[in-house]
Amino acid sequence: MYQLEANQLLQDCLKEVGIQNAYLQTRLSTRHATAPIIYPLAKDHKPDFPNTKVRVVQPVAGSAVEKLDVIVASILSQLLPLLRYRVDSSSTFISSCLAPWVEGGHTSPTPAPLLGPEHVIVSMDIEAMYPSLPTHRIAMDVLFDYLQEHKDNIDMLGFDPHHITKFMQFITSHTYARACGNHYLQTTGVGTGYHSSGAYAEILVDFTYRRALTNTEPDKRPLYLGTYVDDSNSMWKTIGDAHNFLNRLNNVWEGELRFTMEEPSHRRISFLDTLLTITDEGKIQHQLYQKETHWGMYLPYNSHCETKTKLNIVTTEARRILRLCSSKDFAWSHLETLHRNLTNSGYPLEHVTITITREVARHTPHIHATQPPTTITPLPPTSPPPPTHPTHPAPSDTDPKFILKIPYVNEALTRKIRTTTARSGIPIRVVT
Repeated sequence: MYQLEANQLLQDCLKEVGIQNAYLQTRLSTRHATAPIIYPLAKDHKPDFPNTKVRVVQPVAGSAVEKLDVIVASILSQLLPLLRYRVDSSSTFISSCLAPWVEGGHTSPTPAPLLGPEHVIVSMDIEAMYPSLPTHRIAMDVLFDYLQEHKDNIDMLGFDPHHITKFMQFITSHTYARACGNHYLQTTGVGTGYHSSGAYAEILVDFTYRRALTNTEPDKRPLYLGTYVDDSNSMWKTIGDAHNFLNRLNNVWEGELRFTMEEPSHRRISFLDTLLTITDEGKIQHQLYQKETHWGMYLPYNSHCETKTKLNIVTTEARRILRLCSSKDFAWSHLETLHRNLTNSGYPLEHVTITITREVARHTPHIHATQPPTTITPLPPTSPPPPTHPTHPAPSDTDPKFILKIPYVNEALTRKIRTTTARSGIPIRVVT
């Protein structure tokens, strides 16, 4: 029944926008829909694991709304970079939110005032966000308004905002799954395994923060605000202002979404994979943050995986540490730990040492230490000097526009496939 309703909705919307392509209509229609099986996902990143609740995931693959979900997700995901307070990574958060207060990181002729003892940085979260997300008419009106506001800046795939809103409303009211031989229909929230759930959640969260800020006096608003899905980090003049704002957040949806707040301990608090500290001098220091459950485990070097992929782990992890640390002392401490963990996982000692030292030399001067720690041997004198800064060529029209994911068999086969596709002129990047 749901399959027929989904196909009919799609056909009606295609006719409204004047798309009469029979082949396209057939490809977008759902056939042989089934009820996806619910599965639990352990929260093994929690400090009190295994004494924690599991996260229940409702897959969308094979369901009657899968095709509609893919269409909605492809459109809503384009809205995410346009959200006012969203940050897409820790690096963006540091550069866009923290820059005025970071030690040595602000170059403006009018630097931000130093932070006083009353200033506080807090993190906010939403309890059980996906099962609690509103899906009623008001929420759909919010989604419609966002689509209407930005429809000229994104690819709507030929649809109008009200079509996408109809699709989303149908998806949220027809989210079903089976477990233990029984079938279940989700009556609140959105499916955690659906393609559109993440983007839909971020849009509603962005609206919630914007509405709460509208109801906040200008001198009581945060000095900065950054959001990432259900998490946020913000700085306030006083802790009382933060608590008042938390109450406004919880009143936007009249309790449907419950926001909680984490206060700093000794003026230190984490956000994403960054640990923030307000110093006695009124500046902000930041460094890499890893949960207590982080065991320092990486992909073992003897794994059946492409060598290039394993070696790139060393480079990317070193660069992440250097990006997230505001001082050389923080950086070298984490680099030492990385060096130890990688060598314990079987990575070649020489490659790990040379890669880390090279990345330090490439990074910004305020991170570069004149002498590395004793556990990391410097580059041999015979090695060519590393470049003074990383080179990132600008994308060109000849760059691959598609990705071909293949199973890894061996190095020779992977190299042969890449060579063949390159010689044929196919714009594909082959990954394993």
